[in-house]
Amino acid sequence: MTAEPDIAELELMVYSQATDAKICQTQNSTDLEKTVEALKGQGIAETSIQTYSFGLNPIYDWDAGKAITGYEMETRLTIKDIPIEQVGDVLSSVVDAGVNRIDAVSYLCSSFDEKYEEALQLAIANGKKKAEAMAEAGGCSIGQTISISELSSDQSARPVETKSMVVGRPLTMLFLQENATVTVCHTKTVDLPKLCRSADILVVAAGCANMVDRRFVQPGAVVIDVGINVDENGKLCGDVDFKDIEGTASMATPVPGGVGSVTTSVLAKRLVDAARLQALPSRR
Repeated sequence: MTAEPDIAELELMVYSQATDAKICQTQNSTDLEKTVEALKGQGIAETSIQTYSFGLNPIYDWDAGKAITGYEMETRLTIKDIPIEQVGDVLSSVVDAGVNRIDAVSYLCSSFDEKYEEALQLAIANGKKKAEAMAEAGGCSIGQTISISELSSDQSARPVETKSMVVGRPLTMLFLQENATVTVCHTKTVDLPKLCRSADILVVAAGCANMVDRRFVQPGAVVIDVGINVDENGKLCGDVDFKDIEGTASMATPVPGGVGSVTTSVLAKRLVDAARLQALPSRR
């Protein structure tokens, strides 16, 4: 089963530099607007254009006692669903408009989900056929399917933002069992937002209310919030700023009502199991 790419996704950056912060910001905004207009001129829908991070930083002269000599600003964009035959023209137009860095060009298949489901059905059918052949050769028959495991070479990164014995380390082992590439980080990790943005699946249990916003999340990522905190208004909240990541993450668990519900269910099951064991006659 093959899935040929027919669309592309671009990750771009508009970078500006000036001696004055306001001038730098104005120039960056102007170039960004030109870039968006250039994309629309290429027939790219506005819903396919997403700005997901920006930053304004001073430029220091370290030889002059850390004197500020200017400012630099960068704005990053993701452009989705570009017809593959149009990629060259789109890149040329955005560079002319003001884009001065192309971080990534990814080629995708618009019918990937349908192809994937078809591949799964074929894989299960082939697996069953092989099992029946082996059972027949051994003089027996196959029974009910107990479990189905999917193994692949996909080692997409799954940063886990916790190092605790309760969440981070057990979860790391579970991900490794699924052949994932796992990065464990914490609140002292250098450049934490950048590292988290590499995640397809981001699990957060940092113990800091609303710490993780869209700066930490790459477009389309799945975010699992294990944190439980009380905000300044006395309301329960997680470690993730749920409202801020809406539109960036493809899926996210809320707090309350997310992972906590699973914890409660598991705890209830353990209590029921314990009660049943206590009700058994003593074996002494």
